[in-house]
Amino acid sequence: MIGALLILIINIFFFHLEAIIPENRRIDWSRSGVPGGIPERSVIFQTINAAVYGTGNVDASVVINNAIAACPENQVVYLPPGTYRLDNPVNFGLKKRVTLRGAGCQQTVLRPKTGITAAIMTGQSSYSGEITVVEGYYKGSQLIRLASTTGINAGTMLDLSQDDDPDFYWARQLTRHTGQYLMVKAVNGNWVELEDPLVWNFSLLPRVRYLTSGTGASWCGIENLTISAENAYQGKMIQLYDAYACWLKNVETAGGHGNEHIFMTGCLRCEIRECYIHDTFSLTDGYGILTMSGYGGGGGGRGGCTGTRIENNIISGFFFGIVLETEVGSVIAYNYFRNMRYFYWPNYQVADMNGNHGPHGMMCLYEGNVAGAGVQQDGYHGSVSHITYFRNYFSGKHVDPNRTGNVKLIDLCRFSYYHNVIGNVLGNSDWPRNTTGRYEMSGKPDYFQQTVIYRLGYPNMGNNNYSDTNPPGNPDNGGLDPKVKATLYRWGNYDFQNNQARWLSEEVPPGVPEPPNHKLPASLYLPAKPSWWHNACLWPPIGPDVNGLFSKIPAQLRYEDIVNPQPLKIIAPNGGEVLMQGSVYKVTWSSGGYSGNVHLKLFLVESGVTKEIGSIVSNISDMLPEVGQVKV
Repeated sequence: MIGALLILIINIFFFHLEAIIPENRRIDWSRSGVPGGIPERSVIFQTINAAVYGTGNVDASVVINNAIAACPENQVVYLPPGTYRLDNPVNFGLKKRVTLRGAGCQQTVLRPKTGITAAIMTGQSSYSGEITVVEGYYKGSQLIRLASTTGINAGTMLDLSQDDDPDFYWARQLTRHTGQYLMVKAVNGNWVELEDPLVWNFSLLPRVRYLTSGTGASWCGIENLTISAENAYQGKMIQLYDAYACWLKNVETAGGHGNEHIFMTGCLRCEIRECYIHDTFSLTDGYGILTMSGYGGGGGGRGGCTGTRIENNIISGFFFGIVLETEVGSVIAYNYFRNMRYFYWPNYQVADMNGNHGPHGMMCLYEGNVAGAGVQQDGYHGSVSHITYFRNYFSGKHVDPNRTGNVKLIDLCRFSYYHNVIGNVLGNSDWPRNTTGRYEMSGKPDYFQQTVIYRLGYPNMGNNNYSDTNPPGNPDNGGLDPKVKATLYRWGNYDFQNNQARWLSEEVPPGVPEPPNHKLPASLYLPAKPSWWHNACLWPPIGPDVNGLFSKIPAQLRYEDIVNPQPLKIIAPNGGEVLMQGSVYKVTWSSGGYSGNVHLKLFLVESGVTKEIGSIVSNISDMLPEVGQVKV
């Protein structure tokens, strides 16, 4: 009965997807992030000696790297509270199934030395030569036949690509950047079974290459720590190459002067969640997260990543919060963005998320994000297609009241084709609808003349000029690209220029069936409200069908608690009980809007003297180490 109910729920979920977005414009986005979820590892292999290495006065990188190298699978290298100086990167190499865990953000702090490439990194691998895909290269397939499977085994990572499709592909220089990364499940002769389905019909001379090491680092995690760097530091905070099923969880990154905090390329099914990524010192670039094109390992893969899940993070104080290049099948969801800024544009806004600074990303989902300046597909280096924006809130209101120019909430530049924009809330109650406000940009306005919901088909990411005679593909003097609007599917978005939700037939492009009603699913990748969702937040939090149009998301509540922390109120025990040694007691509290790990310390009050006797982490029961009355 339970199994039948589960099947019914899943079938209803996908029925709603089919009703709102046709199959050729979407994929199964539940297949993103670490397969099966991030594993909970409890066995600690080695605890680094904080008294020696956690003072910030000696290099800790050697002892940490030695511990990671020796750590057995499915175990943890633990960094107790302290400050750990890194004279060299902490390098996972090609390690499998190891977690590096701290005691919590601002408790375990890593400080990379100026001059190193990254505070934490994984090792690079290299790719084989190309192998022709003979059969099975259609969308949804999990079985392909290759001309040869020599060197390919279960657990090998593949990079599949095809020739350029003139229907949607354009690039300044790069070719064959339409494809995806894949994990091999089994090999039978020349037939290869895949863990995940293909996201597209790769029919234009498809080929694969395989990582000669099988994978890069796999099933490795970084948890519960802060990486903080000084102004002079030019490296990355975290750098992932060719990684499979790796994750960052409850990691804080702060400071530094490098191009990005988190750098990823050639990665498959990795996850960034519940992190606080903030405040670069850079005045020019400075990205929170960058997935980079064209660098996929020493053998030169396509770069970018496939199946990444970036979920429930706070990203603040960068030029762009997220920049994606050649990103395929990924989910960017329920992140809170604030204060994206370019130092030399003090009066202008820049996008919180840039989804295609390199060719050719496709089939990604942006859902439930809260952002002031919205999104851009910049069209500078190449094309992007089949991207979905669902139930996001892009307000157009910056935390700096001086940044009122260059407001364009959904900016789809040239070669941004077959996009879906559904159920979003766009603008704010102060939107200048009767003055500079526009639904769509027109002409060649300066940065203050038009405040727009949409900017469609413009060739330049940084200005509103275009050629009246050149085609859009002219690299540095392109014309408008009308195909962007012609292939754009808009449905059920509430915008403050029109002060209403729009359900218009003319915004449904040819080939897309008009939905039969105005019903929207709660999510396009989650079958139900997730377990990590905060009770103070509505579900779904954003949309034309939500009371008040939008509510706060958990990441936003976490940010507010960081800048204005609310004390927890302990409900039980309340200090008047006698707790017996060896017994198990439940600890409860009211959170006051707090979301995240809670650390409770227990104190014994005896003869007027208070001493700490133990602690409980998270809302679990635990044993007390002392007899007597306690105050929690």
